[in-house]
Amino acid sequence: SAALYSADTMRCCMTETRQVEPWSTTKLMTALVVAETMDLNQEVTVSKKAASMGGSTMNLVAGEKVTVRQLMYGLLLESGNDAAYALGQADGDGSIKTFAAKMNARAKKLGCRGTHFVNPNGLKAKNHYTTAADYVKIARAALANKTVFKIAGTKVYHMDATNKSHARTLETHLDLIEKKVPVSLREKPVTG
Repeated sequence: SAALYSADTMRCCMTETRQVEPWSTTKLMTALVVAETMDLNQEVTVSKKAASMGGSTMNLVAGEKVTVRQLMYGLLLESGNDAAYALGQADGDGSIKTFAAKMNARAKKLGCRGTHFVNPNGLKAKNHYTTAADYVKIARAALANKTVFKIAGTKVYHMDATNKSHARTLETHLDLIEKKVPVSLREKPVTG
């Protein structure tokens, strides 16, 4: 899937609508939904299932008490599958299915026509897909959110000790992320 986006015209000049697995790009939608619906200071107790997520993680432990803010930093800096799952459970009242429905509703509101989510972390799953053109819409909306923009633009975050873990330092794995995203990429809605 591919999209050619012009920051000057704020339009997709060329798009291919083939659906692909979104992998960790799913986490931008998770971050957007959480930023819009949850209190960053809310405490979350990490479930056994969230702590058992594989791939990239922030090394959460079952029973660990963390804030939504700390999970958001783990989600966006470490691309934490565990953080994504914990956030999805917290915002979905314990149900990943409920949270995925929130993600799909938000995608629809953004005008995404080729996207469907079934989990908050992007791990491979049946019926979990997006298109490049839809991803542009999701990325623009996420970066227009002040909370997501601030956290995604952070290079290093020092997290205090929790009830189950020593203090941690979370660092971005994305060399391309810069604190100053051009305003043209995050102000006007995408068309096309």
